[in-house]
Amino acid sequence: MENESNALEVEVEFKTEGIRGNVPIGTYLIDAAKRLGVRFPIPCIPVSGEHFCSVDVESGIGALSDPSDIEKEFYERVTAVFGNRLACQARLEKAATIVVETRFVEVAGEQKPEPETEPFENYKKRFAALPLEQKMSEISQLEAIALADTFGFVMNAPYAVGNKVTDILAGIGMKKDVGESANASDENDAADTKSGDGTEAASGQ
Repeated sequence: MENESNALEVEVEFKTEGIRGNVPIGTYLIDAAKRLGVRFPIPCIPVSGEHFCSVDVESGIGALSDPSDIEKEFYERVTAVFGNRLACQARLEKAATIVVETRFVEVAGEQKPEPETEPFENYKKRFAALPLEQKMSEISQLEAIALADTFGFVMNAPYAVGNKVTDILAGIGMKKDVGESANASDENDAADTKSGDGTEAASGQ
């Protein structure tokens, strides 16, 4: 009875995760993954033809069902190699050992690493230690990069969005011009006041 039971099962190895186990014949590959503790983080959207369960079957591909029309259509739109199958479409039909290399798959319950923040923290420390002139130089470079990215976005954005961004940039430019004019006016007033004080002092003598 035990041999008969084993004959009705397929051994599946998920190579990336180092997980292996037996599942019944007739199980879809994606269900076998779930049963063994491997999950696909993004669910497929069959209605719109979006699938995120593409895998590479390295061994035992002959034990799987033939590619479905959905798979054929999907792999006509993407670069595919022999052994590529959609886990939601491929069904285990024969007793065999199947080795699968997964893509963008994680072990269920395994905690994802936190995003790395160290580079930014290091940059802040390095920037704080710079002399004032170098700080101003780096700020100018960052402004140039931001402007280049913004203009690139405007060139590729829809007409209405592009106009909106252009208006915003124009407003920033006008504010900058007004600020510079105000500063220049203040400097001129200060110079005139200083000059007037000097003239009065000279007259008093």
